[in-house]
Amino acid sequence: MQSLLDHGLWSADAFRDIVRDYVFGALGDADGVLVAGETGS
Repeated sequence: MQSLLDHGLWSADAFRDIVRDYVFGALGDADGVLVAGETGS
């Protein structure tokens, strides 16, 4: 697995788009707000 992660070809832009589409599909709401923060615990 480490070799795949180290040597595989990855596109940060493509990954961002995939995650964005998933989040919008799973959590999307016209009036919704996503708040994320570090809790420190």
